[in-house]
Amino acid sequence: MLKNRSALSFLFNSAKPFRLYLALHFFVIFYHAIDTSLWPYVSKLLVDKLAASNQQNILTEIWPIALLLIILTFASNIIWRISDYSWAKLTPALKKKIVAESMEYLMQHSHTFFQNNFSGALASKIRDLFSATPKLLDIFLYNFVRVILSVAFAFVALFTVHKFFAFGLLFWAFIFALMAFSAAKLTNRMSVNVATQQSKIMGNIVDAIGNIANVKLFANASFESKRIGTFQNKYTRLFERRGFFLVKFYLLHGTTFAIYFSICIVALIWLYSQSLVTLGDFLMIFTINNWIIQEMWNAANQMRTFLEELGTVEQALQILNEPLKIKDGSQKLKVEKGEIIFENVKFSYHDDQPIFAGKSITIAAGQKVGLVGHSGSGKSTFVNLILRLYDVDDGKITIDGQDIAAATLDSLHRAIGIIPQDPSLFHRSLFENIGYGMTNAAKSEAKELASAAAKKAHAHKFIKELPQGYYALVGERGIKLSGGQRQRIAIARAFLKNAPILILDEATSQLDSITENLIQESLKNLMQNKTTLVVAHRLSTLAMMDRILVFDRGKIVEDGTHDELLAMNGVYKRLWSAQVGGILTYQVERAEAVPLWQRKAD
Repeated sequence: MLKNRSALSFLFNSAKPFRLYLALHFFVIFYHAIDTSLWPYVSKLLVDKLAASNQQNILTEIWPIALLLIILTFASNIIWRISDYSWAKLTPALKKKIVAESMEYLMQHSHTFFQNNFSGALASKIRDLFSATPKLLDIFLYNFVRVILSVAFAFVALFTVHKFFAFGLLFWAFIFALMAFSAAKLTNRMSVNVATQQSKIMGNIVDAIGNIANVKLFANASFESKRIGTFQNKYTRLFERRGFFLVKFYLLHGTTFAIYFSICIVALIWLYSQSLVTLGDFLMIFTINNWIIQEMWNAANQMRTFLEELGTVEQALQILNEPLKIKDGSQKLKVEKGEIIFENVKFSYHDDQPIFAGKSITIAAGQKVGLVGHSGSGKSTFVNLILRLYDVDDGKITIDGQDIAAATLDSLHRAIGIIPQDPSLFHRSLFENIGYGMTNAAKSEAKELASAAAKKAHAHKFIKELPQGYYALVGERGIKLSGGQRQRIAIARAFLKNAPILILDEATSQLDSITENLIQESLKNLMQNKTTLVVAHRLSTLAMMDRILVFDRGKIVEDGTHDELLAMNGVYKRLWSAQVGGILTYQVERAEAVPLWQRKAD
């Protein structure tokens, strides 16, 4: 997708690759515009010939004209089927292109972008582009372009009768279009207000249903109904205001048509009395005017829809086409050892609140490093910078001597396995969730590997007990599974990915003690020959670490083994001494477990 593209530019650029189908549409529109005047003109010739022909020779004289009229009638039906065929081919292809480009660009946005925008709202914007663009193209081609061409051909046809009717039509069409455009802009603003109020109503309904326990426990069902009723009353007033305006507008539009048509009737009668027009001219002018007026009326009604849909696309593009904050690198990261080096790294979420200032540290290849510290001390930020969810302000981070800022994000993330504390799963089968890191593997091979990984994570048993086994759907974000089950699926996924660098956010925190003891041994095997970073809270996990980094206010204040840090009698010793039930107190203080990459300042 092109950044900062206007809605009209987006419309035309999206349709540009489908020139063949657009050409077919233009052919249909062009033919229809001609037919709007050609059919009445041939009808005029037929009537005039009938009026002038001898009763005995009438069949001989009129059959060529009658045959042409019949051919035009059948041809119109066939030509319209070309339009149907073109839409059948163009619409799905256009929607596919829009979704593919939108998703491709959306996936390149930074972690911050997705923190600042609801996932549902982003999906809604893609849906808006998906549904509105074909509508805009339809209205533009079959209402606006067709009307312009139809009026142009009608002008020529009417001019053959009398220039008064030709210029009269042109003048009325101009006034009609001007009024329609002005009214459409005003009703569009009214429609925005109606839609905004409707969104408020639905938002409050969702809020009330989402908090139904509170509503019932506080006996406030009637209060919620009255509150929603207040929003509904305003919606009714806004809707009626728009409706009354449209009634007056349609009345005015209809009046201009009635005046124009009345003038045409009077002019025709006078010209007929002067023998300047024929009965066929009556028929042609009536038919052309009736068809043009009908098309202008439809175009006027569609003008409001066009502006509304155009505004919808504009709003969607404003969000989806925000500039990318994390620029993808061009080099493929090749990780053989897994050495991680921070070189004079400076970073802050806000300019006046630096997290890291000139941090330099080396994590040796294959080293198991625990990260501890109070909430907000910089542990998660340290990991997020390695994942390049944020870019450093200064300095650089290298993996095996390669600057991660120059590497492609895909190659960086393929080199890192992650087991979060609160894993989120796709609403897909367990097999698909476990095998997510190896989507290119053959299906038979992938199933075998996923099963082996599940066994290592001690998930195989509970999976086989499900009615559909590995093909059971887990629900949105894995809601059908318990926390411990989701965590075991995440561990199985990490086993299967087998990346050279591993990040764990206390991967066994939601497991029962029996399962945890079983998995600890598996995790030891998983961490072998891997550079491992562990945001550690449990003593059993810290005991497995080669090295522990203690964070405090964005700085690494202590660095060493468990025994060395206890001997320092510093921050780590105080955390260790204050442990509760085998868990460091800063973890106990945190009331809610938040996934590693969703913490901004930890």
